[in-house]
Amino acid sequence: MIYENEIVMILIALFVLVFVFMYKHKIKTIKNANILLFSYYTFIVGWICTIAEGFVFPFLLNVIEHVSYVVGVVCLLIWIIKFSKK
Repeated sequence: MIYENEIVMILIALFVLVFVFMYKHKIKTIKNANILLFSYYTFIVGWICTIAEGFVFPFLLNVIEHVSYVVGVVCLLIWIIKFSKK
């Protein structure tokens, strides 16, 4: 089953992704930006899997969704730690 909030979330994420690609050169000036971007990309994969599991392969996509969230959070944590060190 698909919920409206999942659709809104993926639309917002894809809208932001357009800006990420448009301003990637400026984002790259952030310290360890690759880790931060990889974290965002993994969250997008998780959000896409959230919607797709309502149509096909619910168990597999649910596992991929939650693994994506874990990887995204770990990458975000690593980025925060690296960013905060001088």
